[in-house]
Amino acid sequence: MKKCNFGMKKLMFCVGFSLLAGESALIAQEKVVEAPQSVESRVQQIRGLYADIENDQSLTKTQIDSGKAEQPVEMKITRYTSSAGELKKMSVLHGGDHGTWEMTYYFYQGEVFFAFEVTSVWRFTGKMLEGGHSEVVDVYAQRRLYFDQGKCIKVLEKRVQSSEEVDFTKLIAEQPNKPLKISPELQKHAKEGLKLAKLRTSQDIQKHLGF
Repeated sequence: MKKCNFGMKKLMFCVGFSLLAGESALIAQEKVVEAPQSVESRVQQIRGLYADIENDQSLTKTQIDSGKAEQPVEMKITRYTSSAGELKKMSVLHGGDHGTWEMTYYFYQGEVFFAFEVTSVWRFTGKMLEGGHSEVVDVYAQRRLYFDQGKCIKVLEKRVQSSEEVDFTKLIAEQPNKPLKISPELQKHAKEGLKLAKLRTSQDIQKHLGF
């Protein structure tokens, strides 16, 4: 009986030791896994990459457009590539009856990491002015979109509007950036940038717009 108890104790000791060793191994493995990078840390890296591209004077600029100025929507794409032919920056300008929309995409190793959106549009307010004219308000907005591996991680916006003649460039510069909730629509911009990067000719743009 004593022999049996000794064997049982030995077995329990071995099992306990094995479990403890296994747990220690798991803890050791967890220690080598890198913690996820914070959003603000990634944003700072993105700003550094953005500055590198903006300060690079060696980039080659090429431009194509829809060639259909008489259409309701006109589109112009300006590409900036390195000496190796790598796309670094691409500006996509849409023009229509009610204003313009421009999105500038920034690329690193074939992926969109940042996008800067500028919209300048006008609309009727529904209010009638003296003389029977409809009141018009101009809206000017900027959005900064930060991406990490194709996922939008932060969006900042500035927006101003006026029904009077004002210097919107000066007015928007005085406004603070406000964080926006990241909607599914905003998440699509990285993929949209990659899709637009494939348009290389006026015919490509016309096909994209459905002309």
